[in-house]
Amino acid sequence: PSEKLGRILHLWDRGFGVISLHIFFNIHATEAFIREGCMIEAMGRENLTNLKMGEFYGRSKSWNSKQKTEFGARLFKNAYYIFKHERCRPLMENELGH
Repeated sequence: PSEKLGRILHLWDRGFGVISLHIFFNIHATEAFIREGCMIEAMGRENLTNLKMGEFYGRSKSWNSKQKTEFGARLFKNAYYIFKHERCRPLMENELGH
């Protein structure tokens, strides 16, 4: 399996679930790619299973690494507040419709 699937299976094998947190609604696809790219930059691709870095369009193409990282960190902070208040529960393997 892919590294991402392997990580998910590893969690499930140990009795943990996977959090799927939807935090951005009603935004254009290019904005979603920019946000995702900044969050990848902030987290560091070496800490993720993403196969590539994010995609940047328009003005964001000229942002330096510090600008992308700072924006990504802000987005993670917003995501944390949503996670904290929404009380998201993990998705377990047995809940999937095989």
